[in-house]
Amino acid sequence: MKIRQLPFSLLFLTAFFFSCQNETTPPPAAPPAEKVPENPRFELIPDTHSGVIFSNNITENHRINIVSNSYMYNGGGVAVLDVNNDGLQDLYFTSTQESNRLYLNRGNFQFKDITQTAGVAAIGGFKTGVTVVDINADGLPDLYVCRSGLHANDERRNLLFVNNGDMTFTEKGKAYGLDDMSASNHANFFDYDKDGDLDVYVINHPISFGEVNKISVSQTADGKYVRNTAPRDEFESDKLFRNNGNGTFTDVSRAAGIQNRAWALSVNVADFNEDGWPDIFVGNDYIEPDLLYINNKRGGFEVQTDQYFRHTSNHTMGVDIADYNNDGRMDVVALDMIAEDNQRQKELMTTMILERYNSLVRFGYGHQIMRNMLQLNNGAHGFSEIGMLAGISNTDWSWACLLADFDNDAYKDLYITNGYRRDVTNLDYLTYTVDSINRSGGLTQFKDFEDYLKKVPTKKLQNYMFRNRGDLTFEKVSTPWGFNQKSYSNGAAYADLDNDGDLDLVVNNIHDKAFIYKNKTREQSGGHYLQIQLAGAKVNPLAIGAKVKIYTGDQTQVQELRTVRGFFSSVQPIFHFGLGEKQMVDRIEILWPDGFPQVLEQVPADQRLHLKRSEAKKGAFLPAPLPDPVFEPAQSKGLDFRHIENPFLDFDRDRLLPHQLSKSGPTIAVGDVNGDGRDDFYIGGAVNQSGALFVQNPDGSFAQTSAETWAADAKYEDIGTLFFDADQDGDQDLYVVSGGNVYSAHSPNYQDRLYLNDGAGHFQKKEGALPEITSSGSCVAAFDFDGDGDQDLFVGGRVTPGAYPTPPQSYVLRNDGGQFRDVTDEVAPDFKFLGMVTDIVFANLDQD
Repeated sequence: MKIRQLPFSLLFLTAFFFSCQNETTPPPAAPPAEKVPENPRFELIPDTHSGVIFSNNITENHRINIVSNSYMYNGGGVAVLDVNNDGLQDLYFTSTQESNRLYLNRGNFQFKDITQTAGVAAIGGFKTGVTVVDINADGLPDLYVCRSGLHANDERRNLLFVNNGDMTFTEKGKAYGLDDMSASNHANFFDYDKDGDLDVYVINHPISFGEVNKISVSQTADGKYVRNTAPRDEFESDKLFRNNGNGTFTDVSRAAGIQNRAWALSVNVADFNEDGWPDIFVGNDYIEPDLLYINNKRGGFEVQTDQYFRHTSNHTMGVDIADYNNDGRMDVVALDMIAEDNQRQKELMTTMILERYNSLVRFGYGHQIMRNMLQLNNGAHGFSEIGMLAGISNTDWSWACLLADFDNDAYKDLYITNGYRRDVTNLDYLTYTVDSINRSGGLTQFKDFEDYLKKVPTKKLQNYMFRNRGDLTFEKVSTPWGFNQKSYSNGAAYADLDNDGDLDLVVNNIHDKAFIYKNKTREQSGGHYLQIQLAGAKVNPLAIGAKVKIYTGDQTQVQELRTVRGFFSSVQPIFHFGLGEKQMVDRIEILWPDGFPQVLEQVPADQRLHLKRSEAKKGAFLPAPLPDPVFEPAQSKGLDFRHIENPFLDFDRDRLLPHQLSKSGPTIAVGDVNGDGRDDFYIGGAVNQSGALFVQNPDGSFAQTSAETWAADAKYEDIGTLFFDADQDGDQDLYVVSGGNVYSAHSPNYQDRLYLNDGAGHFQKKEGALPEITSSGSCVAAFDFDGDGDQDLFVGGRVTPGAYPTPPQSYVLRNDGGQFRDVTDEVAPDFKFLGMVTDIVFANLDQD
């Protein structure tokens, strides 16, 4: 979450005013919800039926508020656990300021509040995330509750509620050595050292919110800048606690290489490099980059974020890791806060400012983009980020993301919670309201802090549900599936609350009743399913870290058992596989946490298997064929060209540009320039950089040719290229479109060029063959429009420099024996100012 800090005068005043907590004015009513189908896939269970009367209410005053604590509206989490082992999943909600609540599942989506008798209210402190863990391996689920806050005191210590077996809990954080006083957001229990028991990684954050967007670097002796990552005190860094196996934990953070200073909001565990050892992904807020810790198998971790990811989200909030395309590899979804609709994109502040981005890259903060990320796992070749291709990049101020098969069609869908209590990044508010408040006396003028809060815009938002199409893309089905409510939603978890074979959803909301959604897929004759419940070894009863792979026909699915998913929450510890129309699972391979392999075959669908490690028989796994990559790294073989973009900032001149047009290259044209039957190619250069022609040799290597010809025209920026026979001598000549946005409008440096081939792959520029062209172009296509046997040209104009979005001129050039004449006005006058052209393709659309 990114919150711009208010001017100092407003911040300073908050330190001097203390008052009793006031009743918070309810948020304005949400806009009317979109109409859902008569029988949607999910049904919102009313609290009058469920008995779950919970709302995460936030109370602010002059001392505790969004101005002093930027994490005021991060909300609470949801934990799913079976308190009494009766087979029904119970629910635990964390409340930021009020009592946490525990609800016992009595069946039929009816719950009983047992918070007080269970002793898990956790009154006091600023509560954040919750994790379910069997801390003492007695077969009963326990609760680990994290707490944050601005002051290091006992109310910031994390809490460990140990299940007594009689539906009561005892807080034992100190006894186990887990009552850390850091400002904590969440925790993830896993076996990092593979000794059988569960260790824990706790994400913490500094409390100096005034520094969240400040670059911090040191300069080395050789003049290089190195990002400062060391914590400034004992509370700022994330921490790794090793399970000693005797009911206590030891902080091994420093020895394990966990020393950082970042505003972490999520922590997930998965085996990223498939070496059998768990790795850690930490999603960080503000300018601090996400951290991928790869397990070195020696008790420590190494940060390898840049080795795996080309870019990441900017303000990473919720994260989930799962195989969403069924290729056997774990993919990553990470959420940010860019709106879907254009209005909110313009109303709310963005951090995507070029100078800021370049500075972060320069000083080692990585390539961070303000939008959701979907990182597709390519195996040994790292990840490809395809969030925009998949259609899930823009979901506004998002928190929890859950990858799971909600319609039982064998593909994991994606649920995203959304909303922020107040739009503190609203540009009108930041520009005008804050300035007005400061000029008129600051916060001192508000005797009731609520009067100030009413001046901050607020808008409830709809949560998102995306159906996995099975082709790497998603379809937005929020309203059709029944998710039409507007809310400020944060933590969320899935569970099969009624044991009917589909996954239900539970959501924690700010200033609104919690959502409990019943999934009606099975009732609506939805797909088949298989659930697997594991009973692990003595020290890990839930079998956290187990991996299951199923085979159904030609399709495979794989899952790792990790309960911490999304944001601040803990899901049901079960494997759930949708099977679509398949009624039989051909083969199941279970890799238990201790590495023991078990195999089952011909397992009927529509059941829950209960498997015990103590009863498992050793099986042999099928060889895991690696999916054939679409691409693989190629050897350079003489390709020593590197495109070097000239420095130029388009936005300084063209304020309305959505993106820079001076960086459109490099262009590439492919053709056989010497008639040897092999593909050669020309690659264009930037301003003041020569293009290059690479001719292919018999061994597949390449050699440059005609270098002097290209060097003479280095001042042009090559944007479009085309090999064609300009003079009908049987070889491939080259047309190059000059473009970009660096030069002023109508500059002679936008003149296109024609290079003639001598038949052996050597080129010379043909002076005077083209008319005067001063439009910044983009592309060129050949088409014999007059039927005289030679190729005429259509050249697209891309931009009018300094006058965006005024349409530039495009051209129709008739080939008259190798000389080209502008005949646009004669043959296609509407083409002349068609618009900002990006490409031209000819096709016989009317079949004439």
